[in-house]
Amino acid sequence: MNVLVLNYYPALHPPSSGGELRYYNLYRELSKYFNITLLSFTHPFHKGFVQHTSAMKEYRIPQEKVHEHCWHRLSRKKIGHELHGLMYAKCGKYSTEYHEMFSRLYNENDIIVHEFPYLLLYDVYFGQDRKPRIYNSHNFETSLVKSMYKGPLAGKYVKFISGLENRLIHGADIVFATSDAEREKFAKFFTADPKKIKLAPNGTHPHEWTRIKKDTECNARKTALFIGSLHRPNKEAVEFIIHELADRCPAIDFIIAGGCCAYIKNTIKTNVERLGRIDQNTKQELFSRVDVAINPMFSGAGTNLKTVECLSAGIPLFTTEVGARGYNLIHKQHCIKVKKEKFAEKLRKYCEQRFDLLLQIAEQGREYVNENFSWQYIAMNVKNEIEELLSQKTNQI
Repeated sequence: MNVLVLNYYPALHPPSSGGELRYYNLYRELSKYFNITLLSFTHPFHKGFVQHTSAMKEYRIPQEKVHEHCWHRLSRKKIGHELHGLMYAKCGKYSTEYHEMFSRLYNENDIIVHEFPYLLLYDVYFGQDRKPRIYNSHNFETSLVKSMYKGPLAGKYVKFISGLENRLIHGADIVFATSDAEREKFAKFFTADPKKIKLAPNGTHPHEWTRIKKDTECNARKTALFIGSLHRPNKEAVEFIIHELADRCPAIDFIIAGGCCAYIKNTIKTNVERLGRIDQNTKQELFSRVDVAINPMFSGAGTNLKTVECLSAGIPLFTTEVGARGYNLIHKQHCIKVKKEKFAEKLRKYCEQRFDLLLQIAEQGREYVNENFSWQYIAMNVKNEIEELLSQKTNQI
């Protein structure tokens, strides 16, 4: 079975952001069952072909002048910073090399998968053929762009993306959502058939993580890690750490890693360390030595990959309900769930007085996540859903 996957960014390895982690790891696992072809965009003049595994290959198509011109037009409208998806979506009506490559690969593949609604217009046969389509969503994209776009023109572009997502959800044979909450939102907002909306949560590779046994001495100075991409909800978290947690928890050293460090502007706190973007080896080293992980998220869509990665590594996790969404985590059994106004107080209390309990909770969280959210387990479920779809299609002929 040959599967063609459309995405607006490449499957980089090692992946760094949450989206890259999902894109690379899920299809690497699925390549054990299907022949996977990824068709992705990349930077100008970076055209390439990558053979990830014997059954997983990728064509990387560079941006063209039309994309550059569109980017500049959108930037002048001051809608926001994260505009790449919108840029590619607006350019879908023009003829590009991506369109040409899609047409070449179309006949070679049995199923077409969209990672986002942004490239729907590049799928020129959508709604006109009988070839199965799958929407493997990363987020409820309409809700996400609504929270990101700003200014008087924001509504116009939210409506445009929502229209694409609506078409994709109604035209796809299967929609994969990252959580039960996202599945319910898709069905309600788009009045879509809930029976075709399945689950494909974000996951982790349990074997990647090792932990150093932590000293349970209550008065020992602790380190707390936050890791996040250059994604607007992470800005709120970074500001909360610097302006709230660092001051109210002076005995805890906070480490901030990832693209979100770009949001830190000339802020110097003696107990805050800014690492910037890190590679996979550095992340593994960090995970092996920090005492706790924090995830003070207050907005966003989809699920947080950092949540399952930290839990899979056996790191005690403090998180808001938003940061824990989609994983059915139980307070004091898998992690510590806290509200914004109580975050500093609870973090300080557990680190100073109940660290031994934190380690017990972390071990339970690790077992739960590794059993239910490994990429291997998720890919197996996705494979079964795809095979069921193909069986139904065959019986209809």
